[in-house]
Amino acid sequence: MAEIKKRGSKWQYRVFYTDPDTGKQKSKSKSGFLTKADAVAAANEIEVQKQHGASLGSANVLFSEYYDEWIKDTKLGRYSHQTEIWYKRTSKLIHEGFPGVMLKDVSRRKYTKFLNNYAADHSKESVAKTAMFIRSMVHDAMSERIIFTDFTSGVKNNGKPGKRESDKYLEESQLKKLTEVVKKHLSVSHITAYEILTAIYTGARYEEVTAITWDRIDWDNNRLTLDRAYDYITRTGFKEMKTPNSIRTLDVAPELIHALHQLHQAQAERYLKKGYRDEDKLAFRSAGMTIPSNVAVNRALKHYQDEADIPQTDWITFHGLRHSHASYLLSKGVDISYISKRLGHANIALTMAVYAHLLENRYQQEAAKSTSLLSLL
Repeated sequence: MAEIKKRGSKWQYRVFYTDPDTGKQKSKSKSGFLTKADAVAAANEIEVQKQHGASLGSANVLFSEYYDEWIKDTKLGRYSHQTEIWYKRTSKLIHEGFPGVMLKDVSRRKYTKFLNNYAADHSKESVAKTAMFIRSMVHDAMSERIIFTDFTSGVKNNGKPGKRESDKYLEESQLKKLTEVVKKHLSVSHITAYEILTAIYTGARYEEVTAITWDRIDWDNNRLTLDRAYDYITRTGFKEMKTPNSIRTLDVAPELIHALHQLHQAQAERYLKKGYRDEDKLAFRSAGMTIPSNVAVNRALKHYQDEADIPQTDWITFHGLRHSHASYLLSKGVDISYISKRLGHANIALTMAVYAHLLENRYQQEAAKSTSLLSLL
């Protein structure tokens, strides 16, 4: 039972509970109530929370403190460096948006205002990622009985529309022009051209292309194995792939194998002259024996797109080569289940979601073909 006392002219309650972590008895109190009835009502509310297994010791934790502890205990060290940057970025937003605010005092209205302020100058994708992290934290806090309502439920994403997926790839004619230009620049001194060509022919992510080593290439059967990534952000070497499904062996065009074979020979000759030995056997080291940054590769890609007379409004980033690869195959009638595996997607549903705009075009073509065939019956 709660202890109710009068202190001067005001009333106070004290609720006793057992700390589940230490097994020791502790108490939670609050004073300043004008009447005894007010203190009793507040104490009863705490008693109800205690009966439902609430973590009373954490009841007055700050929103920002709980989030920081949450990512420390459950997220940091378990995901990619880039993902961890997002978790920490969300922490900064919470510290700025809810200074000194207890987690239990965050209302749906306050959270909506916070998310809308962030959405005012950020894309829907950025808002969705931030909201996803906070929602996951809230669900864990509810599981721990620290809070009892989900203040993120039903809050709309009012972020600015991001670049449409259909704008992130090159049309077939543009992709062919770009490929022609890139092939003209292939040399040890233009190692980024080889990386771009590899992405065009494989649809691989930048960190996957950068991690390719010579022993992952099957010269006789025109195959390339992608089984690890390169941590190009911290530049500390190899890391695990994004997902287990990302590990794959691709059949690639002989043109790419031929280009890589030429690079291998030229690189070996250069290393011999320099007396350099690459223990990692990386395919794409620059003339200075370094790994080109994603900034450098994207800078080169802009130059090649300009040389290919592709309008700036249609320019893509290195990741756009992945979309261009998939879009080209889809436009040529390649089965989407094969494309999904080629891209290393977790499942075909993800591939269909990303390329829904292209699949709709295919659907309309197939619908027209089907009605024509059925009319012959």
